[in-house]
Amino acid sequence: MKLISVKILGEDFRSLTANYEYSFNVTERDARLSTKCFAGLNGSGKSNMLELLSEVFYYLDYYQLVHGDKKQKEGKGFGFEIEYLLPMSELNREMLYGEPVRQGKWMHARINKPIDEKPRFSLKPKGSENTEYRRVEEATHLMLPTNIIAYTSGQNELVSNPFYKLKYHYFREVSKLGEHQETSDRMFFIDDSNNFNVFLANFLLGDDKKVEKVKEVYDISGLNSFRITINLHNYANNKIALSKEANEVIDKLIACTTCWDVQNVYQSTKKEQLVLDYRVTPATLAAFKFHFDGSAMNLFRGLYKLEMLNIHMQRKKVKDLVHNPSKELNISDEIPVIDPNDQIFRLEKIKIDKILDKETGKTKAINYKNLSDGEHQFNQVIGSMMLMDEPGCLLLFDEPDTHFNPKWRSNIMSLFNEMAATDYDATGKITKVKEQEVIITTHSPFAISDSFNEDVYLFKKDDGKVKFTNPEIPTYGASVSVILEHVFKKDHTIASISNSELEAIKALATSSEGIEEAREQLIGFGESIEKFNAVRYLRAREKELDNN
Repeated sequence: MKLISVKILGEDFRSLTANYEYSFNVTERDARLSTKCFAGLNGSGKSNMLELLSEVFYYLDYYQLVHGDKKQKEGKGFGFEIEYLLPMSELNREMLYGEPVRQGKWMHARINKPIDEKPRFSLKPKGSENTEYRRVEEATHLMLPTNIIAYTSGQNELVSNPFYKLKYHYFREVSKLGEHQETSDRMFFIDDSNNFNVFLANFLLGDDKKVEKVKEVYDISGLNSFRITINLHNYANNKIALSKEANEVIDKLIACTTCWDVQNVYQSTKKEQLVLDYRVTPATLAAFKFHFDGSAMNLFRGLYKLEMLNIHMQRKKVKDLVHNPSKELNISDEIPVIDPNDQIFRLEKIKIDKILDKETGKTKAINYKNLSDGEHQFNQVIGSMMLMDEPGCLLLFDEPDTHFNPKWRSNIMSLFNEMAATDYDATGKITKVKEQEVIITTHSPFAISDSFNEDVYLFKKDDGKVKFTNPEIPTYGASVSVILEHVFKKDHTIASISNSELEAIKALATSSEGIEEAREQLIGFGESIEKFNAVRYLRAREKELDNN
């Protein structure tokens, strides 16, 4: 997918101006991702753009639900226009466009959603400027991104709201569809609730080359063991009815187990619990590969469907609140946390083999849960990219490197590229990446230094309205100090206290004695551009005094 433009109709969307078209560059490079980097100071509106895109695709996905509320499908008070390129199969191109398309796999999608009206879908081949769009009336779900993944490292839960709402709508849809139909869930928010799912799916069925990269980061040799428990009763102790989809996933998981059992958790209530234990061996990996078609995304999707069963533990008033929240409500704050022992689906006791000695290969099994915040964030961000094995996906990352150490931060764009790689040359160099759109908000000069000008968008507010432009300087390969100055308007590369002291030291250079004192004080400072400039300034002042 490649985003071209988006416009909100009617009223402003938070700080984004209504009836104003926000346009983006469409860049394509075979051997590397063209990640869109939204940069700017806090409050500049860059996260609001991710929120808008989340709301737009939430509405479009909700519109596809068979049992969605008709009034919500009309989207009262909500209107937008969005355009993007989407790679499509030959069959889908011909079915939607009405005739064979020979210009290539990319199609130009345009969706116009007037306020209080249903959306209008239209399509034409990419690059056919003189060709008119054709209306699409059926199978409009094929015009949406294959999958949409979102992640936020901070407290910007408004990005997550559409994903929580849709998750609850998926849950209700499953209960109404009947056992012979399936849901087509495509939107996933990555957080602590599915962190384990991401890790497990990748380490059981992920691409070997990419999994090895993650092993290096964690300094582990692989996945050791894990447990899945499934309680079959809800909060009222009523036995829940599993959908056909859920039963199929459970049957596959049972077929892959080392051992399993059905236990009565409490004799007084006769509450049943299915316990599945796994010791990860080559046979285990082969079983998962067979039953989940060798796809990490298929396994993740199956675990996601089971994790949705935990909604059975929420009261009706919570479900009603999520289905119809107010615009400014942080939904995640309103959903009660379920005690792990009461969860319908629980993935637990994940152990990984930590490398103790690389020469001897000695390892020790440790709990995955004990990894650091940064390592868990690494799994949620980089791991979710590994999962996206289909073309046409959209990934929305709000400050994805907040908990990363400096080394990981400087490598984030390289890591994105490695996770998106599909082909390599004889030397192992990436020659082709997935046809996906990755959009990040960032305060990291490293991410911008690995991005070309046309992929960097500098957000700022002008008279309270959000606008963005591409940088005036070449960003690709630019130093951190240059990016800090031109992108983040920071005119020094060291912290404020030490910089203020350096300025005070320079002010001593009014006499030969003052210059000597200043030089002595500089000895305690670490190396930096600012220190170098201070030394140069003292030399210039000394020469000036000598001449006088």
